[in-house]
Amino acid sequence: MRFRLTRFAFTSLVCFACHITSPAQQREAPKPTRYFTVEGRVSLPDERGAANVRVSLTGRDGINRVAVTSDSGRFEFRELPPGKYSVAAVSLNDSSLASGASEADTSNAGTGRMTVNLSLRAPAAAPRDAAHRPATVSVAEATQKVPKQARQAFERGLKLKRQGRPDEALLSLTRAVESFPDYFQALSERGDLRVARRELGAAAADFERA
Repeated sequence: MRFRLTRFAFTSLVCFACHITSPAQQREAPKPTRYFTVEGRVSLPDERGAANVRVSLTGRDGINRVAVTSDSGRFEFRELPPGKYSVAAVSLNDSSLASGASEADTSNAGTGRMTVNLSLRAPAAAPRDAAHRPATVSVAEATQKVPKQARQAFERGLKLKRQGRPDEALLSLTRAVESFPDYFQALSERGDLRVARRELGAAAADFERA
């Protein structure tokens, strides 16, 4: 009789535990975050693939990515959280060649991959009388008040860059930024050099600061 009571009590305890834990087991596990890939191709005005082009992706949540196109003009951004992104491109060989911004919205994606194709376009030809017009600068440039030492280092960096001496140009542009941390032109030019050197993390930081 005592054995039967003990067995009954044990069985009741197990059933009670199952009754308590069953609601927790029935709860749905949180759905994992779905990530997306934005890929595409950048083409030249003659429709050929554009190599060595900087492609920038910007998200509304502060996401900034930079990629450089392959020899065939391909680019890819992986592991992007859901959201809306703006994608644009500019040639590192000829900064006058650039694309307009295109939008990639993951809410419209049927799969985890989205394709964005960009076309580089040359700027419109300047009017014939442009040479007789006074040179202009942006309001930001006019109000920056760049110190002389920083401006000299910046101009030297541009000259070295045009001469095909990227390592020396990078050092000179870095001196310009160190002399004047808000020198956005120097930050942008240094970012271009770092992209060409495949230092994409450092390049993205320079572009963000600029």
